[in-house]
Amino acid sequence: MVCRKTGITLISIVGVLLILAILVLIKVLFADVKGFEWGSFTDWLSAIGTFGTFIIAIIALMKVPDWMVQKHYDIAYNIIENAVYKDLADVRSKSLYAKNLILNLTKNISGAVKIDGANEESKSLIEELYKELEVHIDEYHRLTYGIINQLQSVSRTNYDVSSYANDIENFLKKTSGDYNDISVKAFMAFAEYGSHFYTDQKAKDAFEKELFDIRHDAVKNHTYIRNEINKVYSENRPIKDFIVRKKK
Repeated sequence: MVCRKTGITLISIVGVLLILAILVLIKVLFADVKGFEWGSFTDWLSAIGTFGTFIIAIIALMKVPDWMVQKHYDIAYNIIENAVYKDLADVRSKSLYAKNLILNLTKNISGAVKIDGANEESKSLIEELYKELEVHIDEYHRLTYGIINQLQSVSRTNYDVSSYANDIENFLKKTSGDYNDISVKAFMAFAEYGSHFYTDQKAKDAFEKELFDIRHDAVKNHTYIRNEINKVYSENRPIKDFIVRKKK
């Protein structure tokens, strides 16, 4: 949109300069029709200057397509640089923290169930971990989908994302969805853990298995996220590997 407006502005300037040049030439050449005088020396200088400005504007207009191509590339470049080589590192850090919160929450819940209750300190810690996980998972989703939206915005330029960048986008969607499922299970465990106080051992073992699976899934998801992001950074691919020119 910015490039289009710039092109229109340049064309308008050229048009105005052309009109001015024609008017000046008319004034100079036909200032006195009866005598058909060629005008003063200063009139000619003014006309030549205006015509020179017009030629420069024409040259600038001819450069607009090249300028717009470079502008679109610069926009796509900045998007990839920010989304991949800046924000993606934050995903890895937030994933680690989310995994640790899930592990701490489920382990404290497991400990409370084993002793058929929780003292005020333990109960307060569990509630604090639950609230912190709620906030952090929301932040994680906003970060990952912020990167996804940035990658998708490349299509607003003369470029599309490459298959390599599309793989990163799909990886973020999948792992974000997996964290959503894992956190929902953790929240459900928090909501019902009190009901397992003073239940028989079979019920306790089944609940403990649920908590173990939640921890296992969280560790697995983070490991996958960490390895994939480390791979992106170790490869350190140039920007051209992330974008492709649209076909005209």
